[in-house]
Amino acid sequence: MKKLLFLAFFCVIAFASKANIAMPGFFNVGTGAGFVPYFREDAVHFGKIQMKSEVITIQLYRGYAVVKGEYLMYNHNKQKINMKIGYPINGTIYSNDFNAISFQDLYEFTASINGEKTKNFLFKTDTINESHRPRHLKDIRKWYVWQASFEPEKITKVTVYFIVNTSQGFIRKGYDKGETDGFCYVLESGAAWKDKIEKGRIFVELKDNLSQKDILATFPNKIFKIQNQQMIFDFKDLEPKPADNIIIRLNNTKNIDDENFKKITKNVEKLFADIDAIDAENITLKNATIIDANNTKIDTSINSLTSNFLTFLAVYGLPLFMVFIGVMVAFNAIFRKKSK
Repeated sequence: MKKLLFLAFFCVIAFASKANIAMPGFFNVGTGAGFVPYFREDAVHFGKIQMKSEVITIQLYRGYAVVKGEYLMYNHNKQKINMKIGYPINGTIYSNDFNAISFQDLYEFTASINGEKTKNFLFKTDTINESHRPRHLKDIRKWYVWQASFEPEKITKVTVYFIVNTSQGFIRKGYDKGETDGFCYVLESGAAWKDKIEKGRIFVELKDNLSQKDILATFPNKIFKIQNQQMIFDFKDLEPKPADNIIIRLNNTKNIDDENFKKITKNVEKLFADIDAIDAENITLKNATIIDANNTKIDTSINSLTSNFLTFLAVYGLPLFMVFIGVMVAFNAIFRKKSK
């Protein structure tokens, strides 16, 4: 009996230890992505439209980010193509560095085609049977969807704007949890189109006196070069995979609740005008250095330890309690036997 109880106790502790050294998850990350073909009825057009160029401009503020995406799409077909395309709003994606990256809503989302604003519709994946999303985006729950036309053998420019809250993120590794600002761009969404992305740029401007010292990690590491408050990652002939998804982890300096975030989004016209003033594609950094930062450590402050302890109890408290009860019953039985 004693050996059995010891084995049970050992298994619980071993399981807890194993869970705590697993790959971490990054949650409530402010996230953007490229758009993809959405409906099954448009599957006949797959392999006809190529994302020739992708330029993403990001202004990172303390607690939120403003994003502008510019995509040049080329229709290789000799006929005009009309189809619905979708932009992911929230859900879960994956990368080589985190076992899961969950992200929340986009705010003030707008899209235009060749400068003309589109009418966007909100769709939830659990209410649509005809969706035809790429497999790597199967865990995205909500989408903005709109109708798009691509002229034959011509370039069509698609532009999107939105704002995300980056201040409510946290990293969880086993029962450890630490708050941290986070921004992610799902580069792999570009794999839904024909061939490779011929060229692209991710341009980041640090605002609100943010600097390189506030950057705890970039994933993949060592892809960004930085000069002052400007960061650039250029790529060519890329067929993006989960390992290419961009993640930037920042010091958690300002937690913005929903009420205060609404105040920020009311200033949307100025925020979008500011990001429009950046010519991201033509900026050069002559004296840039490479960012080498891949910190996924979790804060071990007193508050964090308390939170982690409570999380540990929530996950493993019942198994440990059952082991404790078993041990007490066994000792009680042994004591009675000796008393006789």
